[in-house]
Order: sequence, then structure tokens, then C-alpha cells
Amino acid sequence: LVARFERCLRESGTSRVPELLVSEEVISPLAAGFLCPVVILPDFLLEEIDEPELDYVLLHELAHVARRDDWTNLVGRLAFAAFVLHPVAAWILRRIEREREIACDDWVVAATGSAVDYAATLARMFEFCCTRRRELLATGMAHRSSNLGERIEMLLRPRLHFTARASLLRVGVCVA
Repeated sequence: LVARFERCLRESGTSRVPELLVSEEVISPLAAGFLCPVVILPDFLLEEIDEPELDYVLLHELAHVARRDDWTNLVGRLAFAAFVLHPVAAWILRRIEREREIACDDWVVAATGSAVDYAATLARMFEFCCTRRRELLATGMAHRSSNLGERIEMLLRPRLHFTARASLLRVGVCVA
């Protein structure tokens, strides 16, 4: 598992080096930690999925680490706290969370070239998370179905290419 994680870490190209943890307390894979990032996998997952699916899961979580989604999530939550009574604030926060997951999905497909297999893995992961829903620690897969249907549809929709890079123009428009 460690060798597989290190290979995925090299493929992700991130300068941040997270620690890999396995826990029986989480029901969904997640990336966490601001200064010392970690990727946490549910223990049951290692017995339920095969190696290519594990690569997809690891790459997705490493994409969160590489993109520094932990920090953008913190900034978004702080901004939401400041504007909690504004009717659009919650909608914007949900859109940011959705786009964050879609960007990581694109990252995985750009690295592997396999949108169909990755979409199937997402569906299996959702099935596992739903059957083991003890407590919700992650905002990704286990929370509000993570727009799963929409994410899978986007993966399967014919597109010219997937990329792990952000468009500076789109980022600028969103910030404005």
C-alpha cells in the first residue's frame, strides 16, 4: 500500500507530501491537514476494491492535497461564517465544493486517461459509503451524495480532453 501511495504521489506531481493513514473511524477517503497533510483511507476499503480502483482513490485525494483544497475550504468556510445570513453565501459555498470535486475528478482522468473506469469506481465508492454511514467526517463522497450523478455524467460526457491545470481566465472571472 505504501509503495502504491508513493507511486501515486510521484504521479500527482505535488510538492506537498502527505502521510497515508488507514482508519476504521472514517467511511470515506479524505485528505486533511493544513501544515501536515494526510490522506486517510477507511480500513474496509482496502479489502473491497482492486488495485486500479485504489489508484483512482489515491490520485483523487492527492489532487485535493496538491490543489491545497484544505486551505481553500477553510477560506470558504470563514467567508461563509462572515456572511451566514446572506442568502447567496450557502449556494456559493456549495458550488465551490462541487467544483473542487469536479477538478479532482478531472485530475484523475488526466493522469489515468480512463474516465469510464473512474466513473465506475466513483459509483462503487458511493455504494460502500452509503452502506457504512456511521458518521460523516468527510465533505466529499459521504456528504449529500457529493453531486455524484452529475460528476459521473460529466466524466462520461464526450470532451476534448481532461486537464489537471486550472484556467487562469476562469479563475480570474470567478474571483471577480
